[in-house]
Amino acid sequence: MPAPNAAARHPDTYQRLREAALAMFCAKGYQGTSLRDLARDLGVQAGSLYHHIESKQALLFELLEEALECLLSETRRALKDPARPQLRLRRFVLAWMNVQASQDHSLRLLERETCHLSAIQQARIDQLRQAHQACLQGILANLAPTLMHSPRHLQMLTQAVLGMMQGALPLVRQGPAAGEGVEQLLAIIQRAVQAPAGHR
Repeated sequence: MPAPNAAARHPDTYQRLREAALAMFCAKGYQGTSLRDLARDLGVQAGSLYHHIESKQALLFELLEEALECLLSETRRALKDPARPQLRLRRFVLAWMNVQASQDHSLRLLERETCHLSAIQQARIDQLRQAHQACLQGILANLAPTLMHSPRHLQMLTQAVLGMMQGALPLVRQGPAAGEGVEQLLAIIQRAVQAPAGHR
């Protein structure tokens, strides 16, 4: 399928298509959503969608890549200025929460729908994920310098912290005071980082 003609794109239709795709992919899944479904929702012919996208797969990739690029950009911006490791951890968590709020649907699709991307597309997604994880790894290594001597433990702790953040997100959002929830989450992460290796 040839690449869409940028000159033929109507910005409003293109944005509506992205929004409809994001909503349907979340509600019905990537495989459960067809281009006909999207066209029907937009009130256009299915064939006209190819003026805006190369394929349904390309549309999914675009949504996921954009969400991760946003996450990485916000994280790097938050960590730009040198600061104590504890403050950098706070900034990392807050940047992650802010992007979760604005890119919630796209980030949720990452775990469910990445398998439908091509190998090249998946490699790009993995590259962005690893870049984001590297930001956290650097912070954790500074919080617990002994981890630098055990790359495997550092990697495992990084994954564990990201898992804690993901699992705690609904509780932080639904709590009576979001700020208090963030403080509790940060305290838990710091205890996990500073615990002796045999107790992690």
